[in-house]
Amino acid sequence: MNMYTYPFEKQLAFFIDQKVAAFIVRKDLLDEIEANPDLAGTDITPDMLAEETASVCDAVDILQARDLDQDICYASEFAGTVTWLDKDGNQTVKTKDFEDDFIACIVPQRESTPFKCAYNSMDEFIDEIRKLFNREGIFPDNFDYAANVVSISGTYLG
Repeated sequence: MNMYTYPFEKQLAFFIDQKVAAFIVRKDLLDEIEANPDLAGTDITPDMLAEETASVCDAVDILQARDLDQDICYASEFAGTVTWLDKDGNQTVKTKDFEDDFIACIVPQRESTPFKCAYNSMDEFIDEIRKLFNREGIFPDNFDYAANVVSISGTYLG
């Protein structure tokens, strides 16, 4: 079987890192306990379990099961760089390099055209992401969505 390298380029995205994955897994565990009360009362709390075992891949699976996957992009065997963006959409010095890793992000619902930008500000994109996650109650009210706004540049094998 031949493997090919494909580009994975996102100028604007909400990055699903380990912290975001833990919130998603935690919410899923809480919902499972609510649906099955006999699971409650164990020594292992959803917070502990999510922090210790959550993976980005698990988070993507959960989002797909909740029908929130229409805007998710992910790649296994990703090699490249994630660069965090400031409130004006400019790249910061904070970067993270990946080599043969699974990564995931939520991409913007709107696209730019030659004569119209997709968003007038970073806040519009963040509000779009906030609304997506608020439907499920995944993050606390004070969650800093802007801390996960990135650009991604790299490749993946397929």
